[in-house]
Amino acid sequence: MALCSCQTSPDRAFVRQLKARPDVASVRTDRDGTVHVRRTDGREMWLDAEDQRAHRFHYRQDGVVKLMVESNSDVPAELPAGVDAIMVPEGGLNYLPPWLGPTPSMGPSAEFAELQRDRIRGSWNFETGNDTAIVRRQLGEQLAAARLTMRPGVAPQPDARFPIVIDAGDRGGEAFVQLRMGARPRTSAVSSDRGTGARGEVYYEYRR
Repeated sequence: MALCSCQTSPDRAFVRQLKARPDVASVRTDRDGTVHVRRTDGREMWLDAEDQRAHRFHYRQDGVVKLMVESNSDVPAELPAGVDAIMVPEGGLNYLPPWLGPTPSMGPSAEFAELQRDRIRGSWNFETGNDTAIVRRQLGEQLAAARLTMRPGVAPQPDARFPIVIDAGDRGGEAFVQLRMGARPRTSAVSSDRGTGARGEVYYEYRR
């Protein structure tokens, strides 16, 4: 969703653009200039005057208020009042725990990072010429050094592209990692003579 570039009051063209979006059910503006958006999926979003200046917006998800910023440079030093978490698009490689990281062969692509008061969550995607066995071994060596044991896992949202799911640690505990992966498509530009290749996602969460 594009963020408003206005200063102290919402740009009327911006509001019209919001109303025209197929995923937006309703838009209203308060007297103080706060723009409220309700999406067709039921998600509530709003931009107050400071959000409009800082190119960010609030939204509510499962009863939790989150602040979506544009980049890592827009992350405030502390959680603003009334905010439970800060979402950083493509921030998944900026907030890695010291005991976890992609291998050079992974060709990682950052996904989201979520910064809570006492917890950090994030993920990255990868596509590599190494096969799934090599990827599992490389990640397993890191996790073993952190005293996390790999085991068969269950994805919250199963994806047919990633039939292999491996967990380490406890979700919601001190540290947790989930590896989801599958064979690389034959049409992929990534090539290697070390295996058929793999692609997938690594999700992590840990206590600050």
